Amino acid sequence: MASYDFILDTEPMAQKVDQMATNVGAVGAAVTAMQAAVVATEKQTADNICRNLDNGFYMMVRSKLSQKVSQFTSRMNSRIGSMVETAEAIDHTRDQMDQDFHRIKARYVKLFDRLDRALQSRIRTLDKDAMALAEVRSSLLMKGQCKNAPAALCYSREIQVSALKAANAHMKVRAEQSLNSLGNGLEHIVSYSRTTGMVVKNRPASQSTQMLLPVVYAQTESLAAPGGYVTSVNLPEKAPDAMKASARTSIEPLVPQMATSAAGDMSLIRDAFVREMVREGVAQREQNLMLNLFDKSAADMRAVGQGDAS
Repeated sequence: MASYDFILDTEPMAQKVDQMATNVGAVGAAVTAMQAAVVATEKQTADNICRNLDNGFYMMVRSKLSQKVSQFTSRMNSRIGSMVETAEAIDHTRDQMDQDFHRIKARYVKLFDRLDRALQSRIRTLDKDAMALAEVRSSLLMKGQCKNAPAALCYSREIQVSALKAANAHMKVRAEQSLNSLGNGLEHIVSYSRTTGMVVKNRPASQSTQMLLPVVYAQTESLAAPGGYVTSVNLPEKAPDAMKASARTSIEPLVPQMATSAAGDMSLIRDAFVREMVREGVAQREQNLMLNLFDKSAADMRAVGQGDAS
């Protein structure tokens, strides 16, 4: 039986298989790298889209809030102007009423003076006979003795008593006239004091007085410095400049404390803000976001107020 010897060389096949395995591994690595790059690109794109959406929504909400703030600011400024005009109208009305009061008072004073003189004349006319009789009696009894009273000292002892009585009577008449004059003067003084006491307060000029002024202050977010707030203090226009400067100097340091202690006012503002959103028909998600922004802004204001107070 014949025998055959074969020699098989598998080296080229092994090289081909190894090369194919290397190529397959390279292809797998490329696919993995491509998949990782695609996933990273998709993630970056999704992050950019979400960031742009968030920024756009934030800018939209900020724009709406800025519009609302500008509307409320203009409304507040108009109301402040209306309050100033009302104060000026009240001052004008008060001055006019004061002038009318003094004019009516002067007219009634003249009227009552004329009535007093007319009544006095009427009484004298009605009691004309009695007054004439009294004058005649006084003239007969006292005129001669009062006229010659200085000569009583030179009379003899017999008539010295009568002369002294006449001198005393003359002195009594003069004293009565003096007392009547003083009484009339006191009556005028009392009448004047009562009249002036109705419109003038009697108090020392050196006594310190307390004056109350209406003050409106507002805090707005600064556009130039993010996170900062600008405080504006409004006082009546007719107040003296020195008083307004003193009031601003005294009030401005207290505004941060008032801002931090006004938790009740901030709660009322928040409730009004919620009612306004409900009335405008804002969606619930937007309401929650706007309330979060409102609470964050209120917290920032309190933090700024505490920093200024410290």
